[in-house]
Amino acid sequence: MVEARRVQIQSIRLEGLSPAERVTALAEIRRAVAAAVTAAPTASSEALGKSITQALQPLAKGGGK
Repeated sequence: MVEARRVQIQSIRLEGLSPAERVTALAEIRRAVAAAVTAAPTASSEALGKSITQALQPLAKGGGK
């Protein structure tokens, strides 16, 4: 049986982005979080939080797809 997980991100700043860029950024964030959760479905909350943080780092530095 697969356990459903709900992930709550406390805050994200998308300052200086156009509405279209914000939509793209949010889609990239969703993909990164989904990939982190999928890669470690049985991880503890703390480990999962670290995985998500690591997945979001490239986006925070202006990376992404």
